Amino acid sequence: SIRGDKIEVPTLLKDLDDEILTSLYEDALEIIARNQNNIKKPNTVFFSEVAKEINTFKQNVNPQRRTFPGLSNYSVSLKPIMFYRHVKEMIEKEIKSNVSILDCSCGYGYGSIILGSIKDSKIVGVDIDKEAIDIANMSNIERENVTFVTSSMESLGLRNIKFDYVVSLETIEHTEDPEEFLKSAISLLKVTGTLIMSVPHWRFHGSDLNSDHRTDWTPDKVKRFFRRHFDKIDLLFTEAVDLDNTLDSDFPFKENIDKKKIENIIVVARAKDFKRSINFGISCKDNKPLKVLFVNHSVPPYEHTGTPISTYTQMKG
Repeated sequence: SIRGDKIEVPTLLKDLDDEILTSLYEDALEIIARNQNNIKKPNTVFFSEVAKEINTFKQNVNPQRRTFPGLSNYSVSLKPIMFYRHVKEMIEKEIKSNVSILDCSCGYGYGSIILGSIKDSKIVGVDIDKEAIDIANMSNIERENVTFVTSSMESLGLRNIKFDYVVSLETIEHTEDPEEFLKSAISLLKVTGTLIMSVPHWRFHGSDLNSDHRTDWTPDKVKRFFRRHFDKIDLLFTEAVDLDNTLDSDFPFKENIDKKKIENIIVVARAKDFKRSINFGISCKDNKPLKVLFVNHSVPPYEHTGTPISTYTQMKG
């Protein structure tokens, strides 16, 4: 890759002599120039022979909507990578070493690998998508302290494993039952543990824009939801970035942002602040029926799932 006046050479090519390297670069440039209009989309590129056996790469779609590190548009992959870097920095400020971390819904594992750079850390990346875990295992070529498991968080809780940190970024909005999901996350924390979660703001990532999302979230809703289970939580935010300037941002976590510019909400909650007597069912203290007014605009979702289906899903949520 060329950056400014420097050429970065992949590690595998460093041992080749200059003459062979020059020849390879010339051949590569010629092939790219000749076939530029016929190059496949990123998520259909095979980056290893083993990857050819993974079904996702045989399709021309990405049903899980996951980003493919090294294959996807860099601006798409950058944001979650920066999120994990900020989470790593948050953890290192509290625990310098010897920390156990669960990365829930780890996807292809790049976030788990980033967290694995914490000194003497032990990272478990978990995802229900076996293909994602297969790719994560292929990608993890340097960190023996990072392992990947195909499992739901609920199933993992049955093994009686506890962690110093449970990290779950942009996941809870995909679940049918956020209460049960949160309960599973809390059950995996040590008594001194910390939960770090993030959710997207509905304004930019609502269920009408993304049919994979089962619930919509705002800062106020996040605050109400988590304070039902914790006496105290910390909220941080990321600011929506102009798509033309994506590569110029590191998506910092901020305490205060203009409400109209909030794109993601990050929750930090500690096991010591958990309300031990909480009932994870919904209840009304005065036993009166809960009244809800639901207003639906008669406009189909962007993905044409249909107003009736959208209405039912949102009301159920």
